[in-house]
Amino acid sequence: MNKILSILMLAFISINIYAQKTQSFSYQAIIRGSNNELIVNKTIGMKVSLLQGSENGNLVYVENHNITSNVNGLISIAIGGGIVSIGIFTEIDWSKGPFFLKTETDLSGGTNFTITTTNQLLSVPFSNYSNNGLPYGGSEGQVITICNGKPTWTTGGICPGQVESLECQNTIHIGDIHSGQPNLIDEVYSIIYYKGGNGGVLNSQSISSTGVLGLTGNIETGNINNGDGSFIIRINGIAASEGIAYFSIKLGKFTCVLQRNVSKSTEVTKTGVILKNETWKSDSIYYLNGKVVVNNGVTLTIEPGTIVKGNEGSGSLASALVIARGAKIMAEGTASKPIIFTSRLDNIKTGELAGTNLTKTDNQKWGGLIILGKAPISAATGDVQGNIEGIPANESYGAYGGTDANDNSGVLTYVSVRHGGALIGEGNEINGITLGGVGAGTKIENIEVYATMDDGIEFYGGTVNVKNILIYYSGDDGLDIDQNYDGTIENFMVVQGDKIGTDKGLEVDGPENTTNTKGLAKFKNGICTTEGFEGTPCDFKDKAQGSVEMVTFDYQKATTKSLKIRANFDAANSCASKTDAYKNLVSGTLVFKNNKLFDAKSLVYTAVTACSSLLTTDDQTVTQSKIATTGAGAALDIATFAWTCAGIRGEVK
Repeated sequence: MNKILSILMLAFISINIYAQKTQSFSYQAIIRGSNNELIVNKTIGMKVSLLQGSENGNLVYVENHNITSNVNGLISIAIGGGIVSIGIFTEIDWSKGPFFLKTETDLSGGTNFTITTTNQLLSVPFSNYSNNGLPYGGSEGQVITICNGKPTWTTGGICPGQVESLECQNTIHIGDIHSGQPNLIDEVYSIIYYKGGNGGVLNSQSISSTGVLGLTGNIETGNINNGDGSFIIRINGIAASEGIAYFSIKLGKFTCVLQRNVSKSTEVTKTGVILKNETWKSDSIYYLNGKVVVNNGVTLTIEPGTIVKGNEGSGSLASALVIARGAKIMAEGTASKPIIFTSRLDNIKTGELAGTNLTKTDNQKWGGLIILGKAPISAATGDVQGNIEGIPANESYGAYGGTDANDNSGVLTYVSVRHGGALIGEGNEINGITLGGVGAGTKIENIEVYATMDDGIEFYGGTVNVKNILIYYSGDDGLDIDQNYDGTIENFMVVQGDKIGTDKGLEVDGPENTTNTKGLAKFKNGICTTEGFEGTPCDFKDKAQGSVEMVTFDYQKATTKSLKIRANFDAANSCASKTDAYKNLVSGTLVFKNNKLFDAKSLVYTAVTACSSLLTTDDQTVTQSKIATTGAGAALDIATFAWTCAGIRGEVK
């Protein structure tokens, strides 16, 4: 029985019934074997039975046929014209239906029937009805058809809302299906054509695949044309294997079988902790399902040209690639083959440099890239060690910081991170790239962060030097410095824009605790600008220290144009002055040199409202004298960023 059922599932039946004065009707079927192969040019034995009332109803007629399948596995017979063993075909009273057609098949041409199918006859010839005394209604050439459960005279058996024929072999396929990977219902579909539509409504259908299992075809409710037309079947689910997926589409009395190829997956889903060294290949796309963690002591190598896509999700379900403290990432792309981190919603494919469906304002579609190391930090909580934002404090892989200034977390070159910034808490998102305690032994060069919801790159302490950095359309700050970062950011560009909630080009804080307090954040040869009215040049606060040299701040269109330096006071102690960015500016711990600020001046401010009156005109004058805003500014070659997504799209100018 199991063998018969397995074969039955692979037998595709198409029944066509026509009005004929000979009182017979035709039957066609495509014959397939147990392995789904076509049975061609072979004699087939077939027993045909007509049952009244139900699939197990009264047996009113039986005949046998011996036919030969054609080169396409198709057999055709005239029911009513075979070798009769039970009943008289011309005496069947078709008005006393419903009737069911049962076929039994012997693929060897004998009478050892092993394949059985039963289908309801939804239409019968008018001439057969009239010979059994049907007193009125209809005309020669019409048939009685069950339409919406009621007998109805129709031409060709086509009910309103049905068609004359379906053409599953003449279709247009959109999108590719790969085994083991989710299919986006908006991106994978087929267009089915029909002829002889009779108007009416196309009812929705949900069709499970055979052959390759795990897929569902969805036909949405719509209208059928009067005449020829088409409709769409959208396919989703996860294919269980490679091969051919079959969808049996039924419209009225017509059935056709849609075939979709399922190729071997070139996509790999990653989840959880990576416990041993592995390499991600450029001929595959890698999906991050939740947080994927490269464990301490493990090296992840990513080939040039590889695409990594993060799944959607927020909070604990936000996707991110985390390089834990003591682990390494070796992501060495090239200008022609960059390594791309993006969202699974991005339609970019293997070998491409950019997709077409997401833009510079499409952010928060996944999380981001987090690299953690053992270099010194200065954290308010934990002092020399912290737990990175976005990872629960009880998860050890979120730890960062230490005493090794030359710690090596690997290589990151020609890497583009796009459409990130998933929400992990109220007003709290994952940055495009997060660097926590990353050491100077790490190489980070030629980096793009494109369309992220939070900061482009945020540095939590560490000593890593970075250069050739493009931050394009970040929803918060372009470059954010915290916890005593002690390194150089050279040859950089931050481009902000409207309608994404953008904040500052640079936000710079100093040490938060008492152990590591001497770190100097150094910015050299960069541009910060906005394409719209939103965004501000920079904000130096919380004991910010370091240097800003050859940086151009171009915010001519912006509503707020001030380069901000914060002063701090102790409101509980008669507004006594406290160390902050302004005090460091005056002392020379924070230095500005040869910068250019268009159409604006620097501004000293305080967040301590009760003490704001202590800031005088002299303080503003000192601030402006210390910040060179009419220097040469950046000498940055924009062609440096031609390889990036923004460069490819002509957005960097």
